[in-house]
Parts: sequence; C-alpha cells; structure tokens
Amino acid sequence: MIWALIFAFLLAIFGGSPVLLPNMDKLAKEHIEDKDRKDDMLLLIKEAQKQRKAFAKKDKKISKELNKVFALRESSHQDFTIQIDKWIESREEMQAVNQKLFYESQNLVTEQEWRNMKPDFKEGIEKLDKQATKKRKKVDKAFIKTESKFKKTIEDDEKSQKAIQTLNAFKVSIDNTMNGYSEQMLDENSIVYEYTIEKQQIIDIQDKHTKILNEALSGYTDLHFTLVDVTTEKEWKKLHSKLKLPF
Repeated sequence: MIWALIFAFLLAIFGGSPVLLPNMDKLAKEHIEDKDRKDDMLLLIKEAQKQRKAFAKKDKKISKELNKVFALRESSHQDFTIQIDKWIESREEMQAVNQKLFYESQNLVTEQEWRNMKPDFKEGIEKLDKQATKKRKKVDKAFIKTESKFKKTIEDDEKSQKAIQTLNAFKVSIDNTMNGYSEQMLDENSIVYEYTIEKQQIIDIQDKHTKILNEALSGYTDLHFTLVDVTTEKEWKKLHSKLKLPF
C-alpha cells in the first residue's frame, strides 16, 4: 500500500490548519480559573472539534477519490484539478473554523492563564512532533521501496531515472511541508506562542502552509503524468499491481 501510505501521510498532516493548538479542552479545564469563561471556552472548543471531524471525514473521501485518479493511466489534468480544488475548498472552510476559535478564545483566556498554559502546550507539540517523526520514517522507507520498484520495472534506464527524479522531487515537497510545520510549532518565538495574534498573522500562516501543500499536490500530480510518459502499458500494470493502488 505504498501510494496509499504516502497519500495518507499527506492527508494526516494537512487535513486542517497547521496552527490549531493541541489538547485545548484539557488546557482550558486546567488553567482557566473563572467558571463562566471556562464553560464558554469548552463550548467553543467542542463546536470546533465537531466541525473539524466533519471536515476530516469529507477530506478522507476526497483523498480516496484523488488516489483513484492517480491510479488510472487515462486520468487527465482536469481530473486531478477537480479533486484538488475540492480538497483546498474544504481546507479553507476548516481554516475559517480555526480562525474563529483563535479570535473568540482570546477573549476567554487571561494573559496570565495563557502563560500558565504554555509549558503544557509545548509538551503537547513535542509529542505531536515525535508522532510525525515516526510517520516520516515510514514514508522514507516507502519512497526507498518505490524507487527500487521503478528500477526493476521500467526497463529503459533513462526513463527509469526520469521517474526516480520526479519521485524525489515529490519527496522534497513532502519534506518541506513537514519541516515548515515543525519549525513553526517548535520555535518558542513563533507567533503561535503569543498571547495575542492578529487576524492577518493567522491568515499569513495559513496562506504559507497552503502554498506548501499545493506544491506537494502538484508534485503528486507530476509524478502520475511522468509515470504515464515513461512506462509502457505493461510496465504500468506491473507497477499498479506491485504498489497496490486502489481502483
């Protein structure tokens, strides 16, 4: 399930805003002192979590359709564009939910309470980063295995190298997405650790990560059409079988 693994990795990392704070409900319960503000905050978080689950379900469906498009040799650029546009639209809707959570939560948490939350918040980020590191290792192994399959299956050496170069470019785009996220969240001087964040600052962060995501999706699309270009029908079928892409 190599391609499924690689694409699932993309979905897991980018199925929402990369600046949503982890365990916000737990932090609110432990650190917001006023009961009314705490209750309002928990309601706000609960609603955001509910909407994020709905978006995640929709994103999973879109990702499956996009993976099917990749698996079909006859797929067109338009086929990719339709599914990618759906995913980007869903992501933008989810970002709006996250923005609302940020804006309204700033009125429910005092500056001192936020200072008290920061150590726990940082600990949660570090745990997420460790989980992401494990996923990266799995994907690294998948790319190595995929490169080996290209070499064994594509008989023309020049075409095989072209496929491998495109595969490596796709991997670089995924690495960039992960590195950008980790650097943003692990840097204690990042604005995500500040008590007050302006609306434009949040938009700028989201735009930055959306651009990086688009580059990864573009790399995914380029890989498909490169493989179509460099393989024979017979080689494509062999790759399709070995990589176990879903129909």
